[in-house]
Amino acid sequence: MTSRPLELWLDARADKQIGKQSYPFNRVLYAGHTAIPELRDEDLMEMDGVLRKGINEVGKVVKIIQPEDQNEGKKLIGSVEWIVIDCDDWVQIPGENMVAASHQTPTRICAVVTDASQIQGLAFSLQLGVDALLLPPDQAMWKAALEARTTRGQGTQPTNAEASQPSAKGVASAHSGLRFARVVSVSDGGVGDRVCLDLIQNMRHGEGALVGSSAMRLAFVHAETIPAGFVPARPFRINAGPVHAYCLMGDGKSTKYLSEIQAGDEIAVVSLPAGADGSVTSRAVSVGRCKVERRPVLKVIFQIESADGTAAPSAGNVFLQQAETVRLLKRDEGTERPSGEHAFLLPGGGEGESVCWVVPVSITSLKAGDSILVRGQSVGTHLGQPIDAKVVEI
Repeated sequence: MTSRPLELWLDARADKQIGKQSYPFNRVLYAGHTAIPELRDEDLMEMDGVLRKGINEVGKVVKIIQPEDQNEGKKLIGSVEWIVIDCDDWVQIPGENMVAASHQTPTRICAVVTDASQIQGLAFSLQLGVDALLLPPDQAMWKAALEARTTRGQGTQPTNAEASQPSAKGVASAHSGLRFARVVSVSDGGVGDRVCLDLIQNMRHGEGALVGSSAMRLAFVHAETIPAGFVPARPFRINAGPVHAYCLMGDGKSTKYLSEIQAGDEIAVVSLPAGADGSVTSRAVSVGRCKVERRPVLKVIFQIESADGTAAPSAGNVFLQQAETVRLLKRDEGTERPSGEHAFLLPGGGEGESVCWVVPVSITSLKAGDSILVRGQSVGTHLGQPIDAKVVEI
């Protein structure tokens, strides 16, 4: 996909008499209290932080000094056409955050530029870039901005071959992204600060969370609903792994590090059909407590293979506490219902495929060659928000 055009705006708020013929602008931004006889349809007026095109309000100017200012700016996304961000000391990070938050919304971001060194970072932030740069009448800045616009116009966003691959074998097609991955290895992962997510609702058999070291490769970790001889069940708990891991949140799209999840945050609880064919669904449930303790962990490396075997497998990994009560969901290779009460029937993944059975398997019993249920997607994230940019997590 070709990169979006980068608009260059001339800042004439301080001086409407600028020799505009010297600057190849897309728009001019004027102060709202001045009379501009030559105002064009595409030009904008700004007064008291409000952007207007003619008599219509089309956006806001947001001065970002503190993190709270950035949060106020994000609240405008989706309700206005343009947000002009005017940053203080921090420029690049607020720019990235606003680009990520506005991605795939109708709101566009323009950034005030005060130094030529800021242009490259703003024009290519997150491989997407802001939609416009607001530049003062400074020839050096305009030269740098024109070069950035030309480079961005010639470039293309990286493609991900996986996005066009057919569904992998065993995809739970009723829930986008769930599929089976082949376990490559299970090994010692050291000692980590492990997070248990204790929810305000009990879960049933076949429910759990999606966690992993990459936001693009999340493993289905089963809730502690199954009693064992040495410990009782904790049906409100998901032993989710170390603090670095991502967890899918309640909106079904964004992620957070386990270290960032707090009481009151909603995570996505994924539910499998139990004992009969049916859809795989999820619901948002609030976290009541995060329990962090230092525990030994195991590292599971897995690979998702394309259905026809033509594309290179995509790898992911998940670290989980080395404990019998921590379970993933393993595909049963047989055609009959596995023995035991905790078996779940999933719809077939590809054309002509039959249903398949999955069973919870303890992390301590998992071995290379097993197929486990994971969620795979082709886009990366920035601050937990999906973005159409190439992100590599190893």
